[in-house]
Amino acid sequence: MWKRLDRVLTVAEDICGALAAIGLGGIMLIVASDVALRYGLGRPWPWAYDIVSIYLTVAIFYLALSRTLREHGHINVDLARSHTSVRVRHTFDLITCILSAVFFLILAKLTLRLTWEQFSDADVISSYMDWPTWLSTIFVPIGTILTVLRITINAVSHLSIIVSGDEADSIEALHGVDHSISTGE
Repeated sequence: MWKRLDRVLTVAEDICGALAAIGLGGIMLIVASDVALRYGLGRPWPWAYDIVSIYLTVAIFYLALSRTLREHGHINVDLARSHTSVRVRHTFDLITCILSAVFFLILAKLTLRLTWEQFSDADVISSYMDWPTWLSTIFVPIGTILTVLRITINAVSHLSIIVSGDEADSIEALHGVDHSISTGE
C-alpha cells in the first residue's frame, strides 16, 4: 500500500515540480521583458509585478516543496547523525516527521479554509486590475497536502527501519537518493 501511494505521490510531485519550473521560467521571461520595455521604451508591463509577486512566487515555492523533500533538497543539519546508531538516527527522523506532519496538516487545513472563503467571497487584490486572491492561496494547501503525504511515507519508512534495523527495507531506498552534497571536486 505504501509503495503504491509513494508511486502516485511521486507522479503528483513531478507534475507540480514541472509546473513550478514553468512558473520560474515565466518569472524570468516576465521580469526580463519588463526590464527591456522599461528601459528600452519607457513602458513596462503594468501587471508584471503583480503576477510575479502574488501568483508565481507562491506557486513555485509550494508546488516544489514536497518534491524537494523527496529528493532531500532541504537544508539538513546532521552534525550528530553520523555518530549515532541506525535506530537512534531514524527515531529522531520519525519524531521530526511527526512534528512536521502536524505543522503542515494545520497549515493545509487553515489555508484550504482561507482559499475557500476567498473563492466564495470573490476576494480580490486591487491593483492594476482586480486579482483573485484564491488563485494565489490555493497553491499553499496543494503543496502542504502533498508534503504531509510525503512526510507520512517518510515516517512509515523510518518506523520500518527502527523495527527491522535495516535501511535497505525503506521506501526511500526506492528512489536511490544520495544524501551527500556534490562539491564538484
